[in-house]
Amino acid sequence: MKECSDCGGKKFIFLPYQGQSLCKGCFSKMIEKRIRHNLRNKKIIDERPMLVVDDVSAASGAAKFVLEKISKVMPKLKIRFSEKPKKGFKTVVCKNIEGECISFLEEVFKGKKTEGYPNPTCNIPQKELVQFCKINKIKFKEHKYSQIDSDILEMLNQISDIRPGTFFSVQRISERLR
Repeated sequence: MKECSDCGGKKFIFLPYQGQSLCKGCFSKMIEKRIRHNLRNKKIIDERPMLVVDDVSAASGAAKFVLEKISKVMPKLKIRFSEKPKKGFKTVVCKNIEGECISFLEEVFKGKKTEGYPNPTCNIPQKELVQFCKINKIKFKEHKYSQIDSDILEMLNQISDIRPGTFFSVQRISERLR
């Protein structure tokens, strides 16, 4: 496809798991909509002050961008950004779908329990978060994985090449089992 499936504009990215191409504008709207949906569905926004752990990743940059937009229309929303979780706040940690899948598989294979903070970017691939940040001029640092995490990611990528949507399936299963 050489044009956007939504508006007919110039193709920017193809999403194989959706079978559609999107222009920059429609792609950016889709990512923002997905983050807003996660914020609403996971009941992340409430009356308590929110602390977003900002590790300068594409995931935290995208979430910060959307939350700052929301806070402009919801002045009562109190959001703070910090490098580490703090007591007294509703803590939000932002990881991409790959990070969520790796954490879940480590729990399964190693018995390593991770902290269950709400995550507004849990179902968005790293590649898409990076593109969203570039489109919206959000600064971020590339995430480095450990060797074992890289091995798990490589295995998932190989499966995903054959079966698009693998990451989404693993992520949904992890949410049901957690």
